[in-house]
Amino acid sequence: MSKIQCTERTWNPVVGYAKLPAACQNCYLTSPRNVILHADDDSAQRHLSRALFENWGFTVFGASSGEEAFKLFVKQHFDVVVLDYRMSGVTGVETASAIREVYPAIPIILYTSEVELPPHALRCVSRMVQKAGDPESLRDALLLLALPCM
Repeated sequence: MSKIQCTERTWNPVVGYAKLPAACQNCYLTSPRNVILHADDDSAQRHLSRALFENWGFTVFGASSGEEAFKLFVKQHFDVVVLDYRMSGVTGVETASAIREVYPAIPIILYTSEVELPPHALRCVSRMVQKAGDPESLRDALLLLALPCM
């Protein structure tokens, strides 16, 4: 299984080199919080989720893998990250860990159909939401995390 790994100066060849510039750290504190990065390897679920997110007023960028999500994350600004837990290749938890290395404060939601997760899975995410649950629970988590001042 591939892993996303970070050192002080370089990223592994799977994801390339990137480090969030210090100047960009402030944009996370001052921008409107409505841009979501969503990763799920199930294309039908990704399209359904995109429709929900857009209906709730968010701009959505989709990724079909953890690697693709990470590459997108280091190239542009996102306010919230929503990751599927079980993806082929790099899992949602591994992707969340790599994202936390770049920007520790970014809100991350693990959106999963798994009933039970290993204890370590919840350590690097802000919230976990069940796919089988009410979509409103996902919306509430997004609003809570994306609009912390409201």
